[in-house]
Amino acid sequence: MGLFEILFERANPGKIGVVEKNSKRPEPVDPSVLIIQIIISLIFIWLVYHVTTRNYLSLGNVIKFVAIMSGYCILSYYIIPKPDTSNIGWLGGFIDNPFRYSDDLNRILFVFLIIMYPGRFVFTTLLQCISFAQDRS
Repeated sequence: MGLFEILFERANPGKIGVVEKNSKRPEPVDPSVLIIQIIISLIFIWLVYHVTTRNYLSLGNVIKFVAIMSGYCILSYYIIPKPDTSNIGWLGGFIDNPFRYSDDLNRILFVFLIIMYPGRFVFTTLLQCISFAQDRS
């Protein structure tokens, strides 16, 4: 945080996004869409596994991978960062606003939103699969 940000933010405070808790259940989808979501989710999980655990294969590492991946997906589903995109810098966020630190906070929320989206997608797909299986039985 620079000196300009400390001085000028007091005079003209910017809007800061929020972190919300997801409380709604995923909507049911068509089985063909669900199959595509399952394939995309499995590809994501395989890529993360391939990058992190495959070269150090042991039962302990696989258990750690499953635990961390499960925690990441659950956390990503229930916590949704929502940055205020009107205050994310200049030129759509390409240039940092040197007079506000609130745009830095919105950038951090935006990065968390991007990082957490794949986990939310995987967990939403899992919940939709469970819902689909319960409707069929």
